[in-house]
Amino acid sequence: MRSPSSRKVRVLNVHLREEFRSMRPFRGHLTRALAVFAAVSMTIVFAPNAQAAAPEAPSSVTITRASTSLLIQWTAAIATPAVTAYTATAFSASSGGVAQGSCTTSTTSCTITALTNGVQSFVEVSATNGTAPDAVSSPRISGTPLGIPSVPRSINASGEDAAISTTWLAPADTGGSTISGYKAQAFTSPVGGIAVASCLTTGSSTLRCTMDSLTNGTTYYVSVFATNTNGDGPASLRDVAQAGALPSPPRLIEVDRGNGSLSVTWIEPAANGGNAVLLYTASARTTYSTQGEVVASCTSTGASCVMSGTTNATTYYISVTATTVVGESAPSSRVSIIGISPPSSPRLVRLERGNGFTRVSWSSPLTTGGSAVKRYIAKAYLTATGGESVATCIPQSSSPTQCNLGPLPNGTNYFVDVTAENAMLASDPSSPRLAIIPATQPTPPREVSASQESTGIRVRWRVPESDGGLVIASYLATAWSTLTGGTKVGSCTTSGDSCVILGLEGAPVFIDVTAQHEAGTSSSSSPRVRLLITGAPTPPLSVVSNTVARTILVSWRPSADDQGSPITSYIANATDSAGKTAGTCTHVVTKTERMKGASSSRMLCLIRGLQKDSKYTVNVGAVNAITTTYASASVISLKSSVPSIPRDLTLMPGEKSVFAQATLSASTGGFAEDVYTFRAWSKPRGGVLTKKCSIQSHISVASPACVLTDLGNYRTYWVDAFASNELGDSAPTARMAIRPMASVPMAPLDFRASMTPDGFIARWIAPAFEGGYPLQKYIVRVKTDPKSSTITKQCTATAPTTTCEIGGVVSGTHLWIDVIAINPVGESPASIQLDRTVIDE
Repeated sequence: MRSPSSRKVRVLNVHLREEFRSMRPFRGHLTRALAVFAAVSMTIVFAPNAQAAAPEAPSSVTITRASTSLLIQWTAAIATPAVTAYTATAFSASSGGVAQGSCTTSTTSCTITALTNGVQSFVEVSATNGTAPDAVSSPRISGTPLGIPSVPRSINASGEDAAISTTWLAPADTGGSTISGYKAQAFTSPVGGIAVASCLTTGSSTLRCTMDSLTNGTTYYVSVFATNTNGDGPASLRDVAQAGALPSPPRLIEVDRGNGSLSVTWIEPAANGGNAVLLYTASARTTYSTQGEVVASCTSTGASCVMSGTTNATTYYISVTATTVVGESAPSSRVSIIGISPPSSPRLVRLERGNGFTRVSWSSPLTTGGSAVKRYIAKAYLTATGGESVATCIPQSSSPTQCNLGPLPNGTNYFVDVTAENAMLASDPSSPRLAIIPATQPTPPREVSASQESTGIRVRWRVPESDGGLVIASYLATAWSTLTGGTKVGSCTTSGDSCVILGLEGAPVFIDVTAQHEAGTSSSSSPRVRLLITGAPTPPLSVVSNTVARTILVSWRPSADDQGSPITSYIANATDSAGKTAGTCTHVVTKTERMKGASSSRMLCLIRGLQKDSKYTVNVGAVNAITTTYASASVISLKSSVPSIPRDLTLMPGEKSVFAQATLSASTGGFAEDVYTFRAWSKPRGGVLTKKCSIQSHISVASPACVLTDLGNYRTYWVDAFASNELGDSAPTARMAIRPMASVPMAPLDFRASMTPDGFIARWIAPAFEGGYPLQKYIVRVKTDPKSSTITKQCTATAPTTTCEIGGVVSGTHLWIDVIAINPVGESPASIQLDRTVIDE
């Protein structure tokens, strides 16, 4: 027998169950119900013999589609005892039908597999807790495994010139996959047949395409099908259209009211469908509907006509159609005109920036309010909406749709609108207001400077004093050939305050900079900045390498030209057979040597610490601020030997004499001093030794020489040379033929030019041989073209003076300079030719 307390528990339990059932319509509040139930359960001990009941049906069933499967999800059923299993079953119909598959789970989701893509299923979910019967969800929920898309909808084909344009809506069912494209096909019959044209689209969002190259006047039947990753969907029913489209409606309809008449104007259709427009018809209705009665009309083959018999106080709605041989177009957009009204707002307002003003232009309103527009007013404001105008302008009759609005200070943002006035009323202002900042071109960049870098000419500047009202967009630095005018030789562009001009060389350049933005380009900075471009020095001359013990003594003559950048040092390198640097030495150019330049005596340095009986490649380079220029390399051995053959034997005839000179042997055999002997023979081979002369030469002397004397004028001699050291004589050079006779001197040596503000000072060394007669004078010659024979300036120095000065040259002039020596026989060959530019600094 139950105790009273157990009976109370049972009664309360039943009561709560009944209370829970009463909440079924409010399952969205399930959380609240469970909370109440849990709260009560915490204080109540349920009777152990409570009766079992069938579960409620699963709710909120949803389907997620996949290929050949459906994922079924639901909300758990309420049951006592708890649900032990759920079964989701797919059927072929919404009621009854054949089961197509199922899945069972103790959770609230499972997947029904092995279904057929594209075949619709109807799914129910049942719950069991060991009681009978099971609870089944209702109604069944439909879903289709992924498949091909269904038929596109709302096919609409329309004719165009030799084309059919087709539009459609996406299929109701994409087959569960994104549509990858559509294909429209044109047939000549409503059913069957072969497509005569087609067009394709890609993606799911393009719902239009056009088939071209069709025959105007021919009727075509058009269908469309969709494609996804599972294949092509079925084709739609065919829509019919005729190629050769109707013209599009006339455009920009304008109406002016007259006394009892309406004057209508328009422009031709955007497209005539492939045929000329034969007639335009303007129609007036008293209602906006196109179904309203036409109360007045007019026709024209041009772009205007006048309707008569209208009432001045009546509002009319005007449309225009165009007619071709294919038919009549759709009506244009209707334009209304009433008896008394303001014009519509001016259209297509445009602003053009000016210096302290803005030029405003516009197109006339679509409607004039029943009478012609009498004037326009343009206004400028400081705000995009509201506010008081700060400037106005009214156009002159000669330019009725434009005026200059100002004064407007540069650099301020203004907002502009335009209104139209007819005989009685003003239009609304054009909207939205257009913004503009009046501005002018900037002033030139300031404090321009230029300097030479390894990559080019670096140009720097400061921003202009005035930007003209706008932010500077870019700067252009330009190099010119002269201080004013001239030819552009290089440039660079930047938005910053410096840039590098590349590819410049030779003569000086003159640089200016301009600033640019939307309002224009500044004038050039002035005056142009002058910069003398320096270059790489010429290589060292007459390089000789000789060995002493484990040391190579390298000597050379200074470079002929430093190219405007003083040579600071010379460097000699010895490289072994593996290409590795085995030793170096450096000769720093002294102030005296720098002042003498190419006329300085031979320079030398010692490369020490080398290996005996090894061969080394030796080269010598001249170093200035720009780069290092190397002379041709030579190979030398540290093994002692007789000298090598003297090089470059040179002969010069003189009065009963011959000047003989050779370049130092490439190798002195390891001795610092050698003897060079020059011999005159009676024959090219063998013969009698007629005369000889010798000179002891140190390796610091590049070209040992001596004079063979007491020879007979106009008689042929054959001269050779050989070198001697402690180990013996070198082989002789090949003999050279020469006939002694009075001759011109050899060319002056070591020609240099030091620039002055209006010219230069030239210096040189006397020729190595005077031709057998005393020198009389020297002439320094100036040309503006190195290939020309025209001498523009010259100066003369009486021998033995070896300097003279030339002035009066315009700054910036580029010159080519040389010097010749003169004896009683004539002029010597010219010295080396120098190119220099006169800079007034």
